[in-house]
Amino acid sequence: MTRLTAIFLFLTACFSGVWTQAMSYTGYMIQGGHIYGHTEVGAVVRFDERNIPVNARGHYFIGFGRDETPQHTLTITFPDGRTENSDITLEPGTFNIQRLTGIAPNMVNPPEAVKARIVQEAEEVFEVRSVYREDDAFLQPFIWPLFGPVTGVYGSQRFYNGEPKNPHFGVDVARPIGTPVYAPANGMVVLAEPDLYFSGGTVIIDHGYRLSSTLMHLSEVSVQKGQQIVQGQMIGRVGATGRVTGPHLDWRMNWLDVRIDPTYLVPDMKDICDVQDFQKSKQNVILIHGLGRTSRSMQSMQHFLQDQGYNVCRIDYPSREYPVEALASYLSNSIARIERYNTQPIHLVTHSLGGILARYSLQYMSLPAGSRIVMLSPPNHGSEIIDRFQSWKLFSRIMGPAALQLSTATDSLPNVIPGISAEFGIITGSDSSDPWFNWLFDETTDGKVTVTSARLAGMKDFLVLPVGHTTIMNNQRVQKETLFFLRHGRFRPDS
Repeated sequence: MTRLTAIFLFLTACFSGVWTQAMSYTGYMIQGGHIYGHTEVGAVVRFDERNIPVNARGHYFIGFGRDETPQHTLTITFPDGRTENSDITLEPGTFNIQRLTGIAPNMVNPPEAVKARIVQEAEEVFEVRSVYREDDAFLQPFIWPLFGPVTGVYGSQRFYNGEPKNPHFGVDVARPIGTPVYAPANGMVVLAEPDLYFSGGTVIIDHGYRLSSTLMHLSEVSVQKGQQIVQGQMIGRVGATGRVTGPHLDWRMNWLDVRIDPTYLVPDMKDICDVQDFQKSKQNVILIHGLGRTSRSMQSMQHFLQDQGYNVCRIDYPSREYPVEALASYLSNSIARIERYNTQPIHLVTHSLGGILARYSLQYMSLPAGSRIVMLSPPNHGSEIIDRFQSWKLFSRIMGPAALQLSTATDSLPNVIPGISAEFGIITGSDSSDPWFNWLFDETTDGKVTVTSARLAGMKDFLVLPVGHTTIMNNQRVQKETLFFLRHGRFRPDS
């Protein structure tokens, strides 16, 4: 077995889910992981013996601790009295051993004089995490609060100056003192303390339905308790306060009293836009490929736009493995990373599913002023292909959960998420790239998406060209029209 095959099988085992009309959930079935679920409005959800809060649209979140037992039962009781059970088996986590030296002795074994303070601070933290708030921020794609070298990981058994202590329950990111730290998602600040004994400058953000972020060791706290904040808002600065060996951010995530791994909520930093070669004087373009494709499908568009003077990044995301809610995090983090580096506009060029990811991300975050979006063959109102084949088990297994979200039903994801506030134009095709699907459509199509489905309220311009869905991004005229829209906010007058 190759190393790549082994990694694929491991990830497939850990990230899995169940999709039925009445019960659906996806996530990381592993110690430290989590699941997002959806059920009928009004249903009651239980995880083993614990009642799970469900929002007004039937969404819920469940987290798994570092030492969670492997076998669990998820029970849904529907408004009509029916009950449905699903067994959840967690994979064991693999946790490192980390030995830290140079820790101040009073931080390894606190003196008697500060123990009452430590207990009081722990009680305050537990209390603010215990407050129940209904906020749908838990559903948005999370972003890294800080980009930089990861120096500590979740679950690692720690030794301080040779003494064994509790495991580490966060992810450490090292940056110089004073580097801004940003909110990973919307929420309310429920704790903002400049000097807790172990964690130093500390901010806790409640994202709703028991999910909270904790950001620790800050040199400066820039928010106040009770303040409502938005994703990407600065909440403080990197410090070396509390029990540390150097300046860094310790980012932790809690689901009530369950400590979960933050890195399962965000992509690996190596999988989002790298700004190392970007020039700060240039405008930026992010290219987002479609379902079942890779970033290589956008390579021709990348070269064309780079030749026109743009910084260009191609996102490579696993389109067949995760639902839209998780995939959108690749885009949200790429936008955040570029925005923290470069004040120039960040344009988006999307293909197919990529347009839905853009719509999902941009309901929670905004692009810089002057940014524009060109959507190529977007299924803005779903696709009849999904309508026809979504019930086929082989189709759903091959195409994955995001594909199943793209039906034309009025309550499907493309039909319920908001439009886009930034200027955007749409190009779609009138030549079928997949003629074997033509029998499914009653109107002009590019092979996968109808002209009508590609339209979206609020668009600045709309263009239909004799191209197919699969290769639209490689067409020279499409590339020229894309460039013109990025520069002028409309397609060429003679188009």
